[in-house]
Amino acid sequence: MDLHFVRPGGMPFAFDGSDCYFARMAPDWGRAGDTTDNPFLDRDDTNGPGPENINLSSAAPGDYQVSFTRITTAPRPLRRWRSISPAPARARSRTS
Repeated sequence: MDLHFVRPGGMPFAFDGSDCYFARMAPDWGRAGDTTDNPFLDRDDTNGPGPENINLSSAAPGDYQVSFTRITTAPRPLRRWRSISPAPARARSRTS
């Protein structure tokens, strides 16, 4: 599985660093030297179905895109995109 997190106004797989994923695990999205406004992929699962984790401590306003691509031997990968906005309060979801 590959997890992608795209900043507002960004494009998936863009060369400008607007997509946080396996090829850009810690793009710089904010002020220089401030890592709290940058996302980072802290786990890239290359051998199975996950989990993969992308973290962002301080989110700017706007709509973010989240997607996953299931890596498979099938002719086309499964790709799902969702848009999210930062919530006023921190929320964390865990699955077993």
